[in-house]
Amino acid sequence: RVEQNETEYSAYEIVTAFDPTGVQGTPEYVTTERKNLMWFPSVNLKISPLDILNIQGAVYKSTSRPSFNQISPMIIYSPGASSFISNHPWLKPAIAWNFDLGIAFKHNKFGLFTIYGFYKEIDDLIFGMNNYKPTKKGQIVGGPKDLDSRLLGMEHYDPNYVGQATFTNLPFNNPEKTTVKGIEISWQTSFWYLSNAFRGLVLDINYTMLSTKTSFPYFQEVVIGYDSSGFIPIPINGQEYKTTEGPMPDQPGNILNLVVGYDYGGFSARVSYRYQGSVLQGVDALFSLRDSYYDSFTLVDVMLKQQVNDKISLYANLTNINNHVDYNYFAEQGPEQPELPTSRNYYGLRAQFGIRLKF
Repeated sequence: RVEQNETEYSAYEIVTAFDPTGVQGTPEYVTTERKNLMWFPSVNLKISPLDILNIQGAVYKSTSRPSFNQISPMIIYSPGASSFISNHPWLKPAIAWNFDLGIAFKHNKFGLFTIYGFYKEIDDLIFGMNNYKPTKKGQIVGGPKDLDSRLLGMEHYDPNYVGQATFTNLPFNNPEKTTVKGIEISWQTSFWYLSNAFRGLVLDINYTMLSTKTSFPYFQEVVIGYDSSGFIPIPINGQEYKTTEGPMPDQPGNILNLVVGYDYGGFSARVSYRYQGSVLQGVDALFSLRDSYYDSFTLVDVMLKQQVNDKISLYANLTNINNHVDYNYFAEQGPEQPELPTSRNYYGLRAQFGIRLKF
């Protein structure tokens, strides 16, 4: 498969002001155009050595494109401030090579059981580079050869508002490789062969275990030379390319989905349970104490339905009966110092009851 993606995005470059409009003068309207030509080969293999057994494998290339917010040409300057807001119009899509291998076992009584292993290598993963100083582009030592082409320098910004110490949080194509590996186990069955009322039981369980690894670049202030044009040599400050290892953002280590159901006559019930491990949401490669997380959670829902006749049915849906709370926090702040909460969202129990009529 070959894809060519062409985009044209427009936004404003804004200079803020302390007046009723909040904006200095007339913002400049900027348009950027991008083209990405990519090919996605894939090889798929399926072998059935037995009627009840399938072995499947695949090798394929995939992509993840940047969001509109990340590639919008919008810039917001605040005169006199130490920072400004910037996106990255020239971000490239992240590219992954995927390797999957699994078996599927299907039996009349046992149901369907599958187990799959997967591994992927990702290039150009997009993440936010915190505290990036555009004036230091070209003065970064120790980085990969194509580092400058991945960064925005002063050719992109207005020097009237961006000084030597001014920084921004810049979306960035990571030059370091990212790996994802894991295993997924699934079992779907109904117990139709049991006696009496037990034959209405159904079960669907799926468990995924993930391990991800990447390196996050950051720039550390160093002396890269001296200006000897005067009587006293003056140090020239640049930045050194360094990395810190961590998990891939937005990827939980464990996911469990469990559905237990019961069908009898016109009655149907489902109880669903979902667990997801904690997720790294934001990365500060220089100061890990600023890494932000979304906590692990458990959700329990119940769905009930009673068919009265061919045209009338009653239903009840109960969501979040365990009163799950969304919890976000910064990393543990040191020995015997717990994480620092940033937000909690309470949703509570939600219940729906109704009658469904068919005409």
